[in-house]
Amino acid sequence: EGRLALSSPLRILANNDNIFNNVCLSSTQIFGNLFACHHDETVYPDPWEFKPDRFLEEGKLVGADHPAVRNFIGFGVGRRRCVGQQMARIRMFLYTTCLLQKFKIEIPKDTSLPSHDPRALLSESPVILPPPMQYCFVEC
Repeated sequence: EGRLALSSPLRILANNDNIFNNVCLSSTQIFGNLFACHHDETVYPDPWEFKPDRFLEEGKLVGADHPAVRNFIGFGVGRRRCVGQQMARIRMFLYTTCLLQKFKIEIPKDTSLPSHDPRALLSESPVILPPPMQYCFVEC
């Protein structure tokens, strides 16, 4: 049975249970809210701003014990965590590095970049999709 990766239930209750002082009936599906976790202002100051430097200190990647890394759960958590996480991160790094070494990425003349604020991208879809955008890859 196929499932949308970020909306899979973490648990389906077998019995009635009390969770955070709320009565949950058996067969209730429990979902984690990854969006809320990644926009927690106590962990990520200005969570609506695009700040890749959250993961850098003095120009170097922060360690695994840094709160920004510990609380990033894009690959899941616990026993259901993606087994390919390390390979995926390495592949994304190599792919991006190769592109940036060979090309200068520009936007076409007379256009502007859309907002990168995810609140502008919310829709009825369970998946946040960016608006269409054109880019020019200029060989270096």
